[in-house]
Amino acid sequence: MRSLVFAATVVALLLPASAGAAVLAPDGTLPAAQPSTVVAADFNHDGDPDLAVADASAGGVAVYLGGSGRRFAAPVHLLTGSGTTSVAVADLNGDGDPDLVSSDVTGDDVAVNLGGVGGTFGAATTYAMGVDPNAVTTGDFNGDGTQDVATVDFTSTDLTVRFGAGDGTLGSAVSFTTTTAALDLAAADVDADGDLDIAVANADSGSVGVMLNDGAGNFAAPVALAAGTHPATLAFGDLNGDGDPELVVGDDSTGEVRVFVGIGGSSFNPRPAVVAGGQVHDVALADLDADGRLDIVAAVRSGIALLRDGEGAPTLFPASSFTWQVTTADLDADGQVDVIATDGLNHVVSLFRNVAFPVLLADQPQLAFGTQPLATLSGVRTLHATSSGDRAVRITAVRTFGADADDYLVVGDTCTGAIVPVGGSCEVRVRFAPQATGARDASLSIMGDSGVPAILLSGTGGALPTGPQGLQGSQGIQGSQGIQGAQGAQGPAGPAGQDRDKLVAALAAARQSANARTRAKVEFVTTVAGRVTVALRHGKNTVARRSMNAKVGRNTLTLKVPRERGRYTLVLTARTGGQTATDRARLTVT
Repeated sequence: MRSLVFAATVVALLLPASAGAAVLAPDGTLPAAQPSTVVAADFNHDGDPDLAVADASAGGVAVYLGGSGRRFAAPVHLLTGSGTTSVAVADLNGDGDPDLVSSDVTGDDVAVNLGGVGGTFGAATTYAMGVDPNAVTTGDFNGDGTQDVATVDFTSTDLTVRFGAGDGTLGSAVSFTTTTAALDLAAADVDADGDLDIAVANADSGSVGVMLNDGAGNFAAPVALAAGTHPATLAFGDLNGDGDPELVVGDDSTGEVRVFVGIGGSSFNPRPAVVAGGQVHDVALADLDADGRLDIVAAVRSGIALLRDGEGAPTLFPASSFTWQVTTADLDADGQVDVIATDGLNHVVSLFRNVAFPVLLADQPQLAFGTQPLATLSGVRTLHATSSGDRAVRITAVRTFGADADDYLVVGDTCTGAIVPVGGSCEVRVRFAPQATGARDASLSIMGDSGVPAILLSGTGGALPTGPQGLQGSQGIQGSQGIQGAQGAQGPAGPAGQDRDKLVAALAAARQSANARTRAKVEFVTTVAGRVTVALRHGKNTVARRSMNAKVGRNTLTLKVPRERGRYTLVLTARTGGQTATDRARLTVT
């Protein structure tokens, strides 16, 4: 995080660039003098986020203890220096309480305030740290299990590191060259070797320097990445979920945001720059739309720019006239990440509530099956559900309920356990097996953080099908001519037609996936009692088998799931009175 430089200017408010409900809504301000960097952590262990703000005009760092309902106490000021520009949080002495580390460009040092009981902090201990230390970060840079401190200088070419002793004190300063003066720094394991590397924003040279760590806290000369006109802020995060961190860079001259995609081995592929809507002063990464992927939150000249999943056109949310630095936290415990930004020109810390909400819409209000004879199974009807709100939908279960719920079998389900992103969909497949004649009605519910209205399931149970007519008996012997003979005897009855009331069995597949080394519950329906065998096959091999004497109606048995993950086939075979019925379903072991 970098220092604040004010300039008198006139700016216009920016309106959201995309239609639909807003994600971020202004939610009040906190008073401040000259706020720059802001960080969030639970300093007093009450479960509510607290804030620490670098506030040079107030003499150092202002601490705001948070409470329920996004309310904050009056700030407590820690005297860390009149040039305090940046603040970071780390547990330097391993006592479980967050400590504060801040950089002071006037004193050319960093101040350490050790955290105590109830969100209190001790007096500052200062350590010389280069010339004009403009931004500070923390991390275990030498792999000894304790937190260390690193800064970059505004007027020199130094990356300065002090290694923590584990008791809250810092060791001697070690410096490494950044080639040009840097405005910001961030740490991540770029080359996947288990230690933290550092990237620095070399604003004057229009580049970002990636400095690899040898594991002992020694940083190599920077590898330069061309990053626009005046790269002033940066952050690391895995935007695409491949395990390699991406580097996000903001330009406070052109207003561009650049993403450098990590491809392993300390290499990056740059994406095209995106104009965020104004000078970019700070960037942060957080999952604001709850789809499991990080979004980019950028503090631009007059508001907050949001790039969902780190790509595409930004959505702009107007704020004050000089939004400077930004961080994120769930301020109201609603499960959604909110945004906090500083505005030194108007002397406030601004709060933005995340009001995004999930919406799940079904493609039809009813699944109608028509008339289905008893002891038979209908074809499949498919219901599609689409996420169409401002954030992803988390689905926990699919259930049938109502008086005739047992007549409807969920035979396919990609919804349960899914996180459906905005614009994405899942499906539920249902079959009808009536157990009585007449109207058979039930409902289906998709349950989660945004369920759809109950879907009506309707069908009619028809009469049993009639077997074919028996063969006609043979004609009687004709009597002799003259005297009329006695009437011929009636021929024997023909063999009975095949009985169509035969065993019907169907896998309910209420659960078609299971974890390795667990058991899967298999549900099925029979209309005649008999012996049922359920086999689990992997290719041509049978890896598990169980049998039971099934009763009429819905039955359940538990089948042991193999350790090997993959797709398997459930084969159900039912036998009674010489008749056989089979059904199949898929089971995925994850």
